[in-house]
Amino acid sequence: MKKIIAFILTVAMVLSVCAFTVSAETTPAIVLEGAAKVVVGDDYTVSVRINNADAVAGVQGELVYEGATVKEIVVNPQVTAWNNTEDNNTIVYDDTNSVNFATLIGDLTGTRLLIKVTFKTTADPKFTLENVKFADDNAAALTGTSTGLDPVAVATEAGIAKLSKVGMLAESDGRNQGVVVNGCITAEGVTEFGVIYYPTQLLGGQALTLDTEGAVVASTTNLADINDFDATLKFAYKDATKAAKMLGVKISAVVYYKDATGTHYSANSVDKYIQGGVASKAVLNVALDKVAHITGDDALDAAIAGISGADMVNCRNTILAKAIAAANAQ
Repeated sequence: MKKIIAFILTVAMVLSVCAFTVSAETTPAIVLEGAAKVVVGDDYTVSVRINNADAVAGVQGELVYEGATVKEIVVNPQVTAWNNTEDNNTIVYDDTNSVNFATLIGDLTGTRLLIKVTFKTTADPKFTLENVKFADDNAAALTGTSTGLDPVAVATEAGIAKLSKVGMLAESDGRNQGVVVNGCITAEGVTEFGVIYYPTQLLGGQALTLDTEGAVVASTTNLADINDFDATLKFAYKDATKAAKMLGVKISAVVYYKDATGTHYSANSVDKYIQGGVASKAVLNVALDKVAHITGDDALDAAIAGISGADMVNCRNTILAKAIAAANAQ
């Protein structure tokens, strides 16, 4: 049987999500977002985001890449709508060494994802932005900034921490739910291993480590099941509404281990939720993934439609129940 590490997320940490604020800067910026680390040979997803876009009516630029090849490009449907087209090739295209993009910006304040590009890494990858230009609704140039990405490449050698999967508990009542992280360690001389958790929104793009203040750590020195273990972060809410809200909060998680040389963290990529060894997924994401194939279920369709409405608690618990049933049927 797998080693199960269980911890309870503190209410204080969860409530701090409400205190999250967005920067008040006004200079428009195109930024590249991605994991801090990547295993060479893995997929790596880069998000192209526009920030502080209040006065911006259009933007263009090039995402230049090294040590990688393009695997998939996804355009935010809202961007497609802004450009009044169904042909995403008019918005973004790959010329084998850069991903070129040009888009109108609709009525937008704050921040918005423009495109996501998934790369297959072939060497130490690096991603930069070039020829970025901003314009207002009179086609006049605006001054802006841009930020690239230079993730740390990690070789696929023996002695790694791997984050394999993010799941949920078999509980249809949100008050008893939690995030389940599956991982494994393939290393010698391990003295401790476990999983670190923190609300994604509060990280602000910073690395999640044992030094992250307020992080919850599920750890053990029992090495019996180090090659395949689950770490469960239980929410343990008594209030059904708070529990239902928590189901939609993305939780970041990292697998780690300690040995005589120090602390080592996961760096592998699995899917859009696990990149560079860091997971970012809500219980509700897990549940929706499990019911995505179900069609013709009126109760499920109604629950998904009301996922954030006045009947949020019952809708989200219905989705949980349907997801558990679907998982058990497999």
